[in-house]
Amino acid sequence: MREDGTRRTLVAYGNYLKHPLSLDVFESSIYWVTRDSGEIYSMDKFGRGVPVKLPGEFANPSSIKVYCMQTSGTTPAV
Repeated sequence: MREDGTRRTLVAYGNYLKHPLSLDVFESSIYWVTRDSGEIYSMDKFGRGVPVKLPGEFANPSSIKVYCMQTSGTTPAV
């Protein structure tokens, strides 16, 4: 998609989305939380493959934020 919103690409659709409430993109995946059941799913952001339900017990999630736990290293003081 361009910055002005043109050339959009549909990567996922159908009943398996289960009313996404919140979503986040990290590296090559899209993550979303469902409105009705509070389940968390992931899928390739280019539309390849199928959605995967992530394991875990979540108490009524309303948003999702994905980040990397790996540190980026240190830079010596100059």
